[in-house]
Amino acid sequence: MGAEFELKEFEQKFMSVCDTNEQKYQTTINDLKETIKQLSIKINKNLGKIEHIKTEFQWDHETGKSHLVYIIRLTTPQSNVYLSLINNNTEQKIPYSFLEEHWTLVYNKPFNHPTTVEELRSLISQCTKNIIVAAAEKDLKVLTFSAYDPKNVLELNTTQNEPVKYGDVYWYLTPPFSFGFSPTQTIKQTVVDEQGDKRLSWFLDGFTGGYRVGMKKMLNDNLNCRKIIFTLRSN
Repeated sequence: MGAEFELKEFEQKFMSVCDTNEQKYQTTINDLKETIKQLSIKINKNLGKIEHIKTEFQWDHETGKSHLVYIIRLTTPQSNVYLSLINNNTEQKIPYSFLEEHWTLVYNKPFNHPTTVEELRSLISQCTKNIIVAAAEKDLKVLTFSAYDPKNVLELNTTQNEPVKYGDVYWYLTPPFSFGFSPTQTIKQTVVDEQGDKRLSWFLDGFTGGYRVGMKKMLNDNLNCRKIIFTLRSN
């Protein structure tokens, strides 16, 4: 009789412990569900903020507008050309001050320097994803003419008069003739590009400097105009 009582008492205690553990388990599950719910709410809110930020930064090519871009333009009017440049255009008169914090100068030669294919290829390892190819006056205060695109342009091996398009810019690197860019597909690469304006072209024969920046041509012996390449600085 005593043994039966003890067994029954043990069963009751065991069931009580099981009930208590089940309640704790259920409470834990409910707490986890609530935590997940709150996290989901926060994630959705943050996703909304991210989408809002993306919208604020979005560049509309047709209107050239966005809220933040508009503010930047109001506070620093010259930033308009820089913003246009990094959206894969050619641009003129960009202040060097817009570049010095985030861009590294990897090529800086006077226009009378004979640029070679080997020189340009050697810059690839020094460059991050994107580069700016430009011309500037000797003091480097302003880039007189420039274009922005991936460093792949330094790897090109184009056929004469058949540039390759990156963004809104047509690039060519045609050994042993010339390297440069144009806003249109039409180039006249007798050696360097003689066509149109808004172009930059450097001889690649290894003997001759020059050749042109925009409508300024025959810069073969020019010491004041500089051949410039920047790369985006890695963080």
